[in-house]
Amino acid sequence: VAWAYGRKASTTTPRATEIFTFGPVVTADQFVKVVERAYKEQRLLTAGVASFDALSTSVARAVKLLACCLMLIILLEIYEVPTSAWLVPLGTGIITVALLAGSITSDFFESFYYAYITRPYDIGDRVLLSSPGSDPTMASLVVKNVFLVRTEFLNIAGQSLLINHSALNCMSISNLNKSGRMTMLFVLRVPVVTPVAKITSLCEAIKAYATEAATEWAAFDLLFDDIVNNEGHLSLKIWAESRFLAHEVVPIYEAKSRLVLFMHT
Repeated sequence: VAWAYGRKASTTTPRATEIFTFGPVVTADQFVKVVERAYKEQRLLTAGVASFDALSTSVARAVKLLACCLMLIILLEIYEVPTSAWLVPLGTGIITVALLAGSITSDFFESFYYAYITRPYDIGDRVLLSSPGSDPTMASLVVKNVFLVRTEFLNIAGQSLLINHSALNCMSISNLNKSGRMTMLFVLRVPVVTPVAKITSLCEAIKAYATEAATEWAAFDLLFDDIVNNEGHLSLKIWAESRFLAHEVVPIYEAKSRLVLFMHT
């Protein structure tokens, strides 16, 4: 806090007020929340490193096994031990098994590449899954564990969900932990018979609410984008930029609930 607001506050940190949203005065509740968040992030980071280390251990064992086989073949060639009599049938057998396995082999290598190289999320991240070009059909999921060929998620009800990486590779994934602040769209239907003065008063009241709830909302953009004559209303769209990051689901929906209740009254 002294770094952000003290006498020697750095001039190179223009976003200090966004990082320390509670201001230069910290209450006991705010201090507890910050400490709890720090411990939570530390636990998730430790779990993520452990998961990645487990994958690295599996890869290291596979590489060592291949290296030992290669060294054995080289030593046999050096001592002029005939290897063609068993090496060719062995290679043919391996290729045959791989072909008979069909998509299992390709799914395994695809899953390994997805978990070890692509890795669009880590343990503790909140993600949204959807088909490419479509909206998510499920609520956000939390990554519980990342295995070699599948990932374990927790849904909003706390239920475990296992999805193979070969299936995830065909999905669009929105990682909320790596996203910025949430922007939500609200649509109000204003009757066309409403006087202009009341419509102006409504817009000013909504903007005033943004100022009053500055700890929850950064800005409101109000746009009248359509007149629906057959239904007799104007379509007022409100783009509300939240102060909270996209993965902070509970604070976001608490603020959304208060905003909807205000617009209703």
